[in-house]
Amino acid sequence: MFKALSCFIRERFSLEATVPLAMILFGAPAGLVGIGWRQVAVGGVTSFLALLILRIVDDISDIKTDMVVSPERGFVSGKIDVNKLKKSALLCFFLILFLNYTSSAFLTVLSVVVFYFTFYSFKGNIPYVLHPLFVNVIFPTLPLYAGTLKGGVDMSLILLAFFLWTAVIAHDYGHSVHGPSEGVEGVQSFSNSLGAKKSAMLAVLAFVCSSLTGFLFWIQSDLGLLFPLVLSCTSILIAKNSVKLLKHPVKAVARKLYISGFVYFLVPLIAIIVETAFKPMNS
Repeated sequence: MFKALSCFIRERFSLEATVPLAMILFGAPAGLVGIGWRQVAVGGVTSFLALLILRIVDDISDIKTDMVVSPERGFVSGKIDVNKLKKSALLCFFLILFLNYTSSAFLTVLSVVVFYFTFYSFKGNIPYVLHPLFVNVIFPTLPLYAGTLKGGVDMSLILLAFFLWTAVIAHDYGHSVHGPSEGVEGVQSFSNSLGAKKSAMLAVLAFVCSSLTGFLFWIQSDLGLLFPLVLSCTSILIAKNSVKLLKHPVKAVARKLYISGFVYFLVPLIAIIVETAFKPMNS
């Protein structure tokens, strides 16, 4: 079981990337609400495990697609035992429940589990172009989860959640754009469903919504000028790449949004951590 999990992490969930990602995604809202160090540790581990479980479940649900586009992956080649990995994911889930024994956090965790169970049960009946809206629900959940650890969710956390949600949705749409001749026959894609131009426009619209929500979040928060300055810079970066994508909606241009799309929302989150790092914290 642990061997399968270890192989999966090396192949699909690099610790060098996912540990910092989980720390940033939870650390920013944790700093905002001012929870104690013990709760930060619990929330950080919970966030990491939740992202890991979601990656496992999503990859298992996409095995048929990977047989066509990524036959070298462990699931497809047989290097990774799917049943053993399912047991590993279940173990991680029970660990999350054990860590989050308080009523508010426990209910938040269970709500997310019910949501994803429902989504993956009916995934095949949901239009493919809508999948990013559901798959990425884990991202806006983390700020709300941080609020439950403190005892409540205010408007600033809700706006931060929406900022994150629309950012990752835009990232999914944007970096997946491809031209008419660049798709894989028999494999679903946003560009095949909507057309490359419309997929690019959808990504840009989501980025615009995210940026506007980010500034609204700042107005509602008690943060200083670092966050809006950083968000302005990352918004300009993403705007430049978005204009290029609208002009040339092809893979080569879309790939540039993969890294810049992460930079767009992660660097402002780091700015929140920096601004709140010296706030007094509970034990």
